[in-house]
Amino acid sequence: MKGGLVPKHWLIVMACIGLFTSPPAKAEGTTIIDGIDGYSIAVGIAQADTTILRGGIARNMKRRWFESGQWFVSGYWLGEISYWHSRSHQGGHKGLGELTMTPVFRLQTKQRDSGKFSPYFQAGIGLSLIGPTSIADRNFSTMVQFASQIGAGVRFGTRGHYQLGYRFEHISNGRIKSPNQGMDMHLIQLVIQH
Repeated sequence: MKGGLVPKHWLIVMACIGLFTSPPAKAEGTTIIDGIDGYSIAVGIAQADTTILRGGIARNMKRRWFESGQWFVSGYWLGEISYWHSRSHQGGHKGLGELTMTPVFRLQTKQRDSGKFSPYFQAGIGLSLIGPTSIADRNFSTMVQFASQIGAGVRFGTRGHYQLGYRFEHISNGRIKSPNQGMDMHLIQLVIQH
């Protein structure tokens, strides 16, 4: 398909989304992949006329900090696999893949009643591996990148198991090598926890 993803790329993206968002099977109270606390899917846009599709898994840190009143800070590890596609007519590569691991810290309310919306605010800095190292007219120079993010959203549903939020993310190689053009991203993310 001219100007878009070729069919094989769509199959890869849809398989990743299915893998990361399908409900876990349970056997004697454990998930098939023990230790996964949630699944995420995100879509977004970035510079160089780029669209981003992501699937992820989350593992809670099982700790809380600064518990006072109705708010506290918690954290989780977020592992994601992404596919970027550029519709730009400049430069070379039109797509790249990304693997990311990020510790995310979240300020949230203690309210988790069914049917209630509870706000959260979060931030994190992690590591990404990308390949190839350029997309359209943007050159990242290295496979290893640093990904910083800030975001906000709401938890809802039974015990706050669903989360819908926005996050801004910046990725660059931290001046390891030039050029270091980086990329700014705007993402909408849905998380399902169990």
